Parts: sequence; structure tokens; C-alpha cells
Amino acid sequence: MADLVHESGEKPESVIDHRSTEGGPHTPGPWFVETVKTSIGHAHKIAPIGACLYVDHRDATMTDGKTVKALANARLITAAPDMLEALKDATTRCYDCGGSGTMYPHDPGDVPGSAGIDCPNCAQQRAAIAKAEGRS
Repeated sequence: MADLVHESGEKPESVIDHRSTEGGPHTPGPWFVETVKTSIGHAHKIAPIGACLYVDHRDATMTDGKTVKALANARLITAAPDMLEALKDATTRCYDCGGSGTMYPHDPGDVPGSAGIDCPNCAQQRAAIAKAEGRS
């Protein structure tokens, strides 16, 4: 597992790594972004979870690169519950594995009852779900 690092490239001493195999339930959606002015810039508040992405400089027009990127990141975060549910739904309807995550040989010459393999068509989606749920 890679170390967490600041954008400067240095590893902060106070960082707590929350990546673990024990995931808890997340706050159900919908989530939304509310942009508010702060004393030194703007904050994109992500409700109802109470998280904020701060842009610590004044930009009255909110059009500079740092502000635009922070707002785009906040919008992506607010879409996470909806994307997770859509991904879970899509993997249950995978054509190749029938939603099980495991494919079995279809070649008539293969031995019946042979071991299955991870479905290559939904493995990436299942890995993303596991990451979102704190299982990887």
C-alpha cells in the first residue's frame, strides 16, 4: 500500500491512514454541494456529511483553476453514493458471470465442474465497490 503524501511530495507526520479492511456504513445519499465564503476564500461544503473542500485564497469570480478544481472535486464526491449504488446494480446484471463475479468455462471440451475464474468484465467494478466500502 502506498504512503500518503502531501502535494509537495512530503509525507506529513500527522496523517492518519484510514484505509483498512474494516469499512463502516456511509451516509446515504443524496449529497449536495453548498459553496460559502470564508474569511480567506471559499469552502465547498458537502452536505449532509459535513465535509468541506477549502480554497484558501480570495477569488471573487470563483473562476481560477484552484477554485474550479475544488468545486469539480466536491461535485464528484457528492455523486459517490449514487455512483456506488449504480455500480452495485450493474455488477448484479453482468452478462458474463450472471452477477456472481465468477465465470466458468464455456468450451464444450472443458471438464464439467472445473474451477471458475474471476469475471474479467466486472472485476474492476467489484474492486471499486470494495474500495468504497473499505474492504481493500
